[in-house]
Order: sequence, then structure tokens, then C-alpha cells
Amino acid sequence: MFKRLFKCGKSLLRMCEVCFVKAALPAYRVGNELYVFPHFGRAPYFVLAEVFGEGFKVLDVIRNPYVLHERGKGHGIVSMLLSHNVDAVIVSEIGHGAFYALRDSGVKIFKLPKMKGKITIEKALTLLTRGKLEEAHEPTEHH
Repeated sequence: MFKRLFKCGKSLLRMCEVCFVKAALPAYRVGNELYVFPHFGRAPYFVLAEVFGEGFKVLDVIRNPYVLHERGKGHGIVSMLLSHNVDAVIVSEIGHGAFYALRDSGVKIFKLPKMKGKITIEKALTLLTRGKLEEAHEPTEHH
């Protein structure tokens, strides 16, 4: 799925295929269930998950400390996610600032298809593991 540079042996660096990525998804909670929040920058939470083969494991749910910021929240969120070593994000909508900051940092951005109703985090991760999500090549939010 992705390749990572890592140390093999003493000091040899080489590209090796790895079977997992760390993905982030903007989320909100209804009771005990987590759903994909429709807009990246306005999400109250972000779910961090390890994706491997056709499976996944939720690692953490972190609060979005930038949710109440009027401007520039996308860059703050991107910095936060990069500090968690995120390789990919799954979004419904993402603005220009966050999109280009993620892309320029090497993070893959996957777009959820339009679906009726709420999309659970599990459903979104399953779509990713099955190769059903397309990589976004431009921001999805247009002003």
C-alpha cells in the first residue's frame, strides 16, 4: 500500500514494503459510536487507526484543539496529525489549506464517496482496506 524508509541492520536505509499505514479520520461521537465528520477542519475529534492488509485497528481518538479557531485551523490540525506520524487521511470535505499542507507533507488524502446517512469510522476504514476509496487530487471544499 505504502512504502516507508526505515533502518535495516546497522545503518542501511532502504525502501521496504510495509503492510500497514497510520490513517486519520475527522470524527464525531453519537453515544459510543464514532462517525466520519463531514468537514475535516470542523471535526471535534480525529480517529487514528492502523490499517494493515484488509484489517484495521483504532489506536486513539484525539480531540481537535483547533475546532473553535476562526482561521488557519487546517494548518494546526495538519501539524497535530503529522506529529502522530499519519500516512493517510480519509475525508468527505477538505479545504485548500489543509489539503495542500497534507499533500506537500507526503500524506495521502482519500475521498469518501457520497453516501446517504452517517458513515461509521469502521465503514470508512473498510472502504480503504478494500481499495474502494479514490485518492483526492484537489481540495473538495470550494468557496
